[in-house]
Amino acid sequence: MTLNRFYILALLITGVATSAAALSCGLFYSYVWKLIEETLLKERSFVFVVTLLSITLSFALIQYFSTIRTGNSDTHLMLETLHLRNGQLSVKDTVVRTVASTTAISLGGTAGLEGPAIVVGGGIGSTIAKLFHLPPLNQKKMYLAGVAAGISAIFKAPLTAILFAIEIPYKKDVEKDAFAEVAVAASLSYLLAVI
Repeated sequence: MTLNRFYILALLITGVATSAAALSCGLFYSYVWKLIEETLLKERSFVFVVTLLSITLSFALIQYFSTIRTGNSDTHLMLETLHLRNGQLSVKDTVVRTVASTTAISLGGTAGLEGPAIVVGGGIGSTIAKLFHLPPLNQKKMYLAGVAAGISAIFKAPLTAILFAIEIPYKKDVEKDAFAEVAVAASLSYLLAVI
């Protein structure tokens, strides 16, 4: 098996695993939100309690369990990981940041599903790249492929996910070298999400 076959296999695994993980985040969000929505509609003052709980819980998760303790948005974490960590996000940080993000939005925090999708997708891409011992340049591409797969699965919008992943990393440029990887992972993730 050549590097190309390993690389394609890594991309396919990234697309499949990210689709499952991102959709799980979406299901968790829907389930928790349905549980608290009725209570929030009946008792308006409960909104303040739940909002405070969402902020406190997500902050505590990141501060006590994550190695990356910045309170920045998940998109900012994506940029830091890509440019400052060469697309390497640890499994621990992936899990903690995904749980913190999903918990925050599930309890009514002011964020969206793109946060957990970006983190879980990028983390899966990064982990698979490490498992396949890919060179640093390919690790960054796999990270972006995972990000695109996460966005594609959660919003069922593969073209938007592709553009997001290759355009967000730069101010006035695109990551054109990663286009093929991003397109494959986002397309596969989308196909699995709509089945």
